[in-house]
Amino acid sequence: MNTQKNSRTLKVTFAVLLSIIAILPELAFAGAPWQTTAQSIYTTFFASAFVKILAAIALGACGLMAFAGKMEWKWVLNIGLGLLLIFGGAQIVNMMSGQQ
Repeated sequence: MNTQKNSRTLKVTFAVLLSIIAILPELAFAGAPWQTTAQSIYTTFFASAFVKILAAIALGACGLMAFAGKMEWKWVLNIGLGLLLIFGGAQIVNMMSGQQ
């Protein structure tokens, strides 16, 4: 009985919050401070040469572990694809949009 009451209260609270967000659309969108923070983290951390070298060493270590049978090759491929998307994301977007 008590769990049903808590569940109903949670549903009503969630519905009220969604209604407030629908009434005030500026609360639903991410603002510029979040975007500039994310861009600064990307340009200072992910674009640095040290992190790229560290990622290459880590991927090589994962490859050696897979070669030795301590890790599945699927994980190595997934890690490599993730690194490709992280470090090559800007180039992929430029290629898809036709910019050089």
